[in-house]
Amino acid sequence: MPRRTTLVLLLPVWGGLIVFTALGQPLQGLLVALGGYIVLFGGGRPLRPRLRAYALAAVGLLTAVAVGMVVAGSSLLILAGYLATAFVAVFLKRWLDPGPPGAYFFVLMMGAGTLLSGSGIGVPLTLAYIALGSLLAMLVGALDAVLTRPGPPPLPRPAPFPDRVVLVRICLAVTAAMTASWLLADRHPFWTVLVVVLVLSYPGDTGQLTVRALSRLLGTAVGVLVFLPLSGLHLGTAGFVAALCVLLWFVARWTARNYLIGSVLITVLALFMSVPLMPAEPPVQLAIDRGVDTLIAGVIAFAALWLFPFRARRAQPPTPPAATP
Repeated sequence: MPRRTTLVLLLPVWGGLIVFTALGQPLQGLLVALGGYIVLFGGGRPLRPRLRAYALAAVGLLTAVAVGMVVAGSSLLILAGYLATAFVAVFLKRWLDPGPPGAYFFVLMMGAGTLLSGSGIGVPLTLAYIALGSLLAMLVGALDAVLTRPGPPPLPRPAPFPDRVVLVRICLAVTAAMTASWLLADRHPFWTVLVVVLVLSYPGDTGQLTVRALSRLLGTAVGVLVFLPLSGLHLGTAGFVAALCVLLWFVARWTARNYLIGSVLITVLALFMSVPLMPAEPPVQLAIDRGVDTLIAGVIAFAALWLFPFRARRAQPPTPPAATP
């Protein structure tokens, strides 16, 4: 990803964090930053298709977060919300596909809504701040589309991975993750769901996704070890926002290149962001819980991969034309 593209992706996120934190509203800044994540869709497209992708992603994001906030508090309703969001997103993808990162982004955003239910801001205001972030992202993305010269058409994608296999894996894995969280009285069930969805929704065959799951487990362990000595630092509000902005940059630059390194950075970033969202829990306990939840998610992801294997078929070379007499 070119640095300019990374900058475009991060500008609305940085802007929300910095401006609202300066106004003494850091939590609202996180909500605006969340809305800015629609810039993940539509990258590299001309103006009109890009705006269409942004609009679809914004509607899906707001709907998923609203559902998550409404069902929060009941494990059964949360599970039903996850499964319904997955089915609806995959179904609508056939007609209203906004492009990568794909339908399961909205499953994760429904989970984020369950976390935001405890913020005390309320559903209408939460959605308003997220919508503001999405609007900023649309403006920045539109400016980038106007200034960017059209590139070559995208290369054809490799052998397809059937939606039904991915959907079955994810629905069963999410069900298993929620069940495990309920049995273990886990205080952060979303973290387990997050990992299984991020691993299983990625395009790849069973072997490739197994490597991805291992990278996630190892990266999380290293990330927890990195975070623990940093958790005692008193950065202040400005230092906290600066740390988040720097981590966001490195996450955007490295995750696509090397998922192991990206998992380390994502873990540190997620724990830094969790501290203000969960002030009643000590940072060290948050880090331990994150590690345990990721381990449980890794076991579930491995089981889903090997119970429902899929190996990509190699593209067949074109058949030469028949010789003419």
